Amino acid sequence: MFGKRLKNLLIRMLVVFVFLGAFLAVRTCQIMQDSPVTDPLGEETTNTSTTTQTNEDDSDATEQTQRIGAEGIGFLEVPASWMELSSSQDPDSIQWYDTTNNTIATLDIFDLSALTEEERASFTTEDAANYLWDNLLAGEYGLEEDNIQGAQTELIGREAMQVYAIYPDGTHLVAWVLNDDAGVIRFVSVEGPEDAIADAVKMVEDTYEL
Repeated sequence: MFGKRLKNLLIRMLVVFVFLGAFLAVRTCQIMQDSPVTDPLGEETTNTSTTTQTNEDDSDATEQTQRIGAEGIGFLEVPASWMELSSSQDPDSIQWYDTTNNTIATLDIFDLSALTEEERASFTTEDAANYLWDNLLAGEYGLEEDNIQGAQTELIGREAMQVYAIYPDGTHLVAWVLNDDAGVIRFVSVEGPEDAIADAVKMVEDTYEL
């Protein structure tokens, strides 16, 4: 669990977290262990997703992949069979999903434009993770605090905060927040059923790029 919770002032700020729209409705869930889900193994934001097909011979057992993402938001390699998921709540959020098992990958940034310059300067990845935590506890998500866990970890060699939970329907959520070189807080998450989440987490750990 994170040390210092986000101050009430920041909780009330109108920070836009479009990725929350992708999360499934929740009621109750299992308790995860208080450690990362798997063992350790400044550009302007654009609305355009970039996909690159990796073509391979049919005889090659390696799964074909495509590169999704955008400059200023981040990139990820996902299976070529995945499809783009349009978000009516935020067209800037990049989301792709596996139609066979409802696994969803989301790439985004934290928009701090509603904060003052001083507040933006002091807003950390821990604050961002705590905000996500609080939103999972509130509103339609309504999770009990014991049903959400967090940890400090690494992603692409950078310090990152990780938040994870299990929804009552068995869907697992794993999210990372980290800083890029320009100080922008990046967000990447995967959510899916228990039998698919480990592969989804490995996909992020192996292929995510700023």
